[in-house]
Amino acid sequence: MKLEELMSLLEETDFTRESGFAVVLPLLERDGEMHILFEVRSPGISQGGEVCFPGGRIEPGETAMQAVIREACEELCIAPSQLEILKPMPDAHSSRPGQIHCFIGLLHDYHDTFSPDEAERVFTLPVEQLLQMEPQTGTYQLQRQFDDAFPFALLPGGKEYPFRSRKETLWFYRTEDAVIWGLTAGILRRFLETVRTRQETAKQSED
Repeated sequence: MKLEELMSLLEETDFTRESGFAVVLPLLERDGEMHILFEVRSPGISQGGEVCFPGGRIEPGETAMQAVIREACEELCIAPSQLEILKPMPDAHSSRPGQIHCFIGLLHDYHDTFSPDEAERVFTLPVEQLLQMEPQTGTYQLQRQFDDAFPFALLPGGKEYPFRSRKETLWFYRTEDAVIWGLTAGILRRFLETVRTRQETAKQSED
């Protein structure tokens, strides 16, 4: 195969197209303080009763930002103009296939609306309160399972190949409203750690 033929086959392929899922950590102002909004998933959908941020699957032809705005509008019953995307966060990883694209957003003129098909309820917590919380942690070991047809013979050492085991840490934020854990807690923790680090740096600069 020549380069021209190979490139013609790849001509319509966009390797940069975003896929997977997109979620937004929504900020809003309440009583002069910044809060974070959380959803409790509707009992009728997967992972019902768990706490999450608005978001969902990226549809074909969408960017991650377009997807997260669409999903947030559907779940919170808001207009696109009510969600301002402030900046992206590092992607997250989960057991589900596909990357999790994360954003920080700001809700404008929001009055606790939500779709009952998507959420059982919503609640907010002040950022300052969350910064004072120390989450509980739990670790677990990811185990590899090989099917009967796995080609061990193709590996150096066969079945004795030294696959690396991996531990995962989960964070749990216990509040009066719910327990925030899993992917949501991981995104929340990364956000809070960034804010806390910036606060400490700013304080040191003043001293």
